[in-house]
Order: sequence, then C-alpha cells, then structure tokens
Amino acid sequence: MNQHYSSISSTQSRITSIDEKSKLSDFNLSIEDLAEVKQGQIAKVFGQGGENQIQFKSSIDIYEKLGFLKEVIK
Repeated sequence: MNQHYSSISSTQSRITSIDEKSKLSDFNLSIEDLAEVKQGQIAKVFGQGGENQIQFKSSIDIYEKLGFLKEVIK
C-alpha cells in the first residue's frame, strides 16, 4: 500500500528536536523511511487469521532505539 505518504507529516511533526534528527542520521534513515509502513490482512488458515499485519521498512529494533516503539509485556 502507498498510504505511508499521508503519515509523513505527522511523523515529521513529532521529530522536531535536533537530537532526534541526529539519531535518524546515525541509522542512515530519513523521516520518509520511517513512514514507509505496509499493512494488510493476514490470510485465513485453519480458521484463524483475518487480522491486520504491519510490515516496517526498517528493522523494528531501530524504531525501539529511536523511542517510537517499546515492548509491552502482560
């Protein structure tokens, strides 16, 4: 899907400090790279599935190191 362009401005507005922008350059990434996310429905197999699946362009650990994602343990 090419819906990532609509989320660039919201991502860009959150990345305002010089420190956060320098973190992006440390990973050789741009705001556009972070905003490029694909989403689709998981195929139904053995009666399960149908939920949404998200694929990030970059490795998830980069999003964690930048502070955009964190692991939640229940």
